[in-house]
Amino acid sequence: MGVPSLVQPSLNSSTSTLTVFPPPIPPDVFDCGGYYALPRPPATGDCVDAFNLLPQGDTPLIWTIEPTTGKKWKYGTCEIILYISGQATAELFSPPPLSINPQDVRNMAGFVVHQCVAVARIGGMITKNLARTTDWLTASTSVWPGTMPPSTIYLSLLVQSVIQEDAHWNPGNFAPRVLQSIYNRLKTAFADAAPSTSRKRDLGNRLFWISRAGTRMGDGRYFAWWEPPRLANNGSLPAVNLTAGLLEVEGSGGGSGSLSATA
Repeated sequence: MGVPSLVQPSLNSSTSTLTVFPPPIPPDVFDCGGYYALPRPPATGDCVDAFNLLPQGDTPLIWTIEPTTGKKWKYGTCEIILYISGQATAELFSPPPLSINPQDVRNMAGFVVHQCVAVARIGGMITKNLARTTDWLTASTSVWPGTMPPSTIYLSLLVQSVIQEDAHWNPGNFAPRVLQSIYNRLKTAFADAAPSTSRKRDLGNRLFWISRAGTRMGDGRYFAWWEPPRLANNGSLPAVNLTAGLLEVEGSGGGSGSLSATA
């Protein structure tokens, strides 16, 4: 079974174009990277067969997904893992039942299989509904650092090589590309806030927190984007002069990478 059966092209009579699985809409992200292809890249045909195991339909279903282990579909050398992600998932005693549209999951998986496996010959990740977190973090009524409500939970999905021992690496929590997207939204809100206001200072603190967390994130590292930065010797957060471009992903394109702070 080849890629065309996965992409399922359909001819649009009005535009005469082929439609494929839609890309993520920012702040959602995807990332193709060699980390997801270890110890060797998954076979495209196996990923297509794993994709075909996904539930079908456009009617939302109630799913309960463990944030650490996710929900897995596996075939041959390839596995697809759906996670619930976000700070709130680490603060819940048990995962909440969520209404999830199976077609959303198929769109996420299909895009990554096509873009990262069939085209790039590696593996990758993707998020869905990351705006639930970024909208909350940039809202004037939210208080953070602190707990986050279950309404901020979003989805993330991995397409990767089958490994001997499950790593339980939730990309929505640990992938540098996710933190970069959250940081970018905070940076925009910070730039738009009125000078010398409590909102400006609050958003600046959040940017600092995010940027410092990013210096310890990377492929395969179990350090989430919301975890506290290292403290100064006196136990307080060191001062920082926030500037544009404080945090950037090392590398280029859609590849994986680590984060570095310049403040």
